[in-house]
Amino acid sequence: MVEGFRLARWPGRLERCPGQPALWWDGAHNAAGARALAQTWREAALPPASALVLATSRDKDAGAMLDALAPRVPGRRAIVTRTHSERALPPEELARLAAAGGWRAAVSPDVASACRRALESASVESPALLTGSLFAVGEAMEAFGGAPGSGSEGSGTVARLSGRARARVRGRGAGASSGPEPGPAPLRLAPAAGDSIEPPPATTPFVTGAAPGSPPRSRRSTFRPTT
Repeated sequence: MVEGFRLARWPGRLERCPGQPALWWDGAHNAAGARALAQTWREAALPPASALVLATSRDKDAGAMLDALAPRVPGRRAIVTRTHSERALPPEELARLAAAGGWRAAVSPDVASACRRALESASVESPALLTGSLFAVGEAMEAFGGAPGSGSEGSGTVARLSGRARARVRGRGAGASSGPEPGPAPLRLAPAAGDSIEPPPATTPFVTGAAPGSPPRSRRSTFRPTT
């Protein structure tokens, strides 16, 4: 069991890119997730990031995400981009929000080119951080490796964090409006109060008229009781 936990991997959650050790990614996609990422990054004693690569959706509070991540990117350098999702926030709008928050923002047309641009000035001691969307992490995995089942999976960083930091990563975004979709309703074996129950079809025999002295002839008729 200990070995299983040590090797456990949660794809897209605080991982180092297997093919680019100066690139980290995390699927934080709302303000609560960004705050958890920033705190976990600090608790894990990871080095300050040289640049933030950010792509997010239109319905997210990108300004709050940038504010939460600013302490982990001291130079406030951001490379903003978009995913292929139709819900993606245009990078020009993201650049405007970043500039309003004191970031030096550059625009790239897609996730792969944004990461390559960030890597130009990144190193293991000062890595680039990609976040804002699990779609963005998936597109980075396609470009640089690390997708589940590809043979170049990430390093399973979450499993090696402290218990407190690991719990923070796994529980991020709790209570946020953009959390995971609810699962299916539990199977209910007994009717709840107020349920309308339709009775099953019933069969009732009745005897037809017959000549005196002869055995009665019976037939069955199916009817549905009324309620």
